Amino acid sequence: MSLFGTNGVRGIANEYLNPELTLNLARSLGTYMGSKGTIAIGCDTRISGQMLKSAAISGALSTGLNVIDVGIVPLLLSSIMFATTPMLDHYYRIP
Repeated sequence: MSLFGTNGVRGIANEYLNPELTLNLARSLGTYMGSKGTIAIGCDTRISGQMLKSAAISGALSTGLNVIDVGIVPLLLSSIMFATTPMLDHYYRIP
């Protein structure tokens, strides 16, 4: 199974896309960013959203990144928010 698709990481929650994978992806991001910067992390309303968002926040924080938890965010709003918020280095939406 390919890790990244055309719209990010995809998979069935708790089968392929699980908290461990999400934690490790967020840690990789922190390493890539040099353990500095601010990111926003949000999720949609799927049952797995909060679980995966918590794992992503934990992974990012463990590398020294600052994290803004933006809660539940629709896809369109997430694009607008990142484009109009200069203090964010990156924005990630957990499917």
